[in-house]
Amino acid sequence: PNQEFSFSCPNSRVSKKIHLIQVVQTARQLMDQNDTDNGYPSTFNQLSYDITGALWHHPLEGGLGGQDFVIFNTDNVIVGVATRNVFNDRVVFRSCQIT
Repeated sequence: PNQEFSFSCPNSRVSKKIHLIQVVQTARQLMDQNDTDNGYPSTFNQLSYDITGALWHHPLEGGLGGQDFVIFNTDNVIVGVATRNVFNDRVVFRSCQIT
C-alpha cells in the first residue's frame, strides 16, 4: 500500500498512484451519496482480476485514443486501470500494465 506505482496504457497514457487514489475517492463520494457522474461509478466485470468482491470503474479524465478507467473494489483498493475502445460497434476493454 505504501509503494509507489503507475499504470501504462496502450494509448501511451501513464496514470500515477496519487491521481488514481483521488479518482477513487471522488467515485466513492458519489457512491456514498447514491449519485453518479454520467452513469459512473458503475460495476465492472469486463476483465478478470484475481480479487474477490464487487469491482467498480470510474473514468480518468482526458483519455487519449479511448477512455481510461480506474478499477477498484468496495474496500477502495485499486486493482487496475483499463482502456475502453469501440471496434465495429463493440466496446472492448484492455488492461493497462503496472509499472
